[in-house]
Amino acid sequence: MSALTKKIASDEEQQFEVRKEQKELQLEIRQLKKFQKSNEGELLKEEKVERGLEKITNKGGKVGKILGRVDQQLAWDRATVAYESEELAFLKEKLQEDVEEGRAREARLEEERTQLAALRTLTKPSPQELQKELSEEVSKELRQSPWLGKDRNAPRPIDGLSDL
Repeated sequence: MSALTKKIASDEEQQFEVRKEQKELQLEIRQLKKFQKSNEGELLKEEKVERGLEKITNKGGKVGKILGRVDQQLAWDRATVAYESEELAFLKEKLQEDVEEGRAREARLEEERTQLAALRTLTKPSPQELQKELSEEVSKELRQSPWLGKDRNAPRPIDGLSDL
């Protein structure tokens, strides 16, 4: 029964760690979503600026070079957003797996708790056994008591009160 209690305690500790990791993953996912939205907004702004520049000028000279750099930056930003989207999908999948694993652990933990409760109800000691255990504990404590090493014939503090 003590082994089962220890196992339940370790399972509860693991469950706490899993929940903590899940919260951290959820926070990271939220941050990545914010970052992704801001990047997408910036990309849209850059595309509008690029379209506006294309309408105003032709692709020659300095404007062409600038537009080429903008195109390179835009391609790099798109690749970054695509990578972050893949990472976000992976993290979501991992979080879902962790949630399912946590549910399975909770179910096992609950099952172990019911087993422990069942064992406790089956192994309730009788009153005679309890009395015997208590008397053994008391006699053990008395044997270990520092007062037993003293002189038993010496006057006790309570004896002084009886003289009054």
